[in-house]
Amino acid sequence: MKFGNGCWLQKEGYECFPPQQIYFTKIEPKKVTLCAPTSRIFHRGDTLGGINLTLEITSPMPEVLRVKTYHHLGIRKTGPDFELETQENVELEIEDSDEKICIKSGSLSLTITKENFSMEYARDGEMISKCNGRDLAFMKTDWKGYAYDKGSKDAYMRQQLSLSVGELVYGMGERFTPFVKNGQTVDIWNEDGGTSTY
Repeated sequence: MKFGNGCWLQKEGYECFPPQQIYFTKIEPKKVTLCAPTSRIFHRGDTLGGINLTLEITSPMPEVLRVKTYHHLGIRKTGPDFELETQENVELEIEDSDEKICIKSGSLSLTITKENFSMEYARDGEMISKCNGRDLAFMKTDWKGYAYDKGSKDAYMRQQLSLSVGELVYGMGERFTPFVKNGQTVDIWNEDGGTSTY
C-alpha cells in the first residue's frame, strides 16, 4: 500500500507515527521486547497519551532474526489466521548499553539505537540493510486526530529497508514485468480461497 505523495508528503488524511526512542527493554534469553513511543518521553506525564509501538525480536533458527512490530496487540482474535510450523526459538546473544542494544543470532546482528531510533542489520560486522527516521511506522489512513481515532480499523504497519548501490530485488510472486523489481511499484495482497475469504 502506498502512503506517500511523492518523496516527502503523506497522502491527504494519512498520518505517520514512527518510533522516536526506546523507552524500556525487557530482555529474556530467547526474546527481546522493546517499548518504542512515537513521541519523546521527557517526564512521566508524557506516558499518558500518544501511540506506543512494541517490538519483539526472536530467532526461529540460527542466522535468522524475526522482528514483530505492533500497536495494542490485544487478546481478542481478529482472524482468520494460521499457525506457523517453526522451530522453537534459539537463544540470542544480547549486548545492552545506554546508547543501543545489539541482538545476535549466529553471525547476523540487529543493532537498535535507543535515543534516536534506528535499526541496522549486519552479517559478520558488514551492514546488510538499515532503517531510520520514518522507515518503520504505524500508519493511519483516515486520520482526523486522537479524539476521532477509530482504533485499528484504518491502521497499517510499514517497514522500509535500505538497498545499497548494485543490489537487486527478485521474486514477489507471478509478475509479468521485468524479473529484476528495482524501480517498480509492486502491490502485494493475500487471497485465501480455501475459506472463501479475501
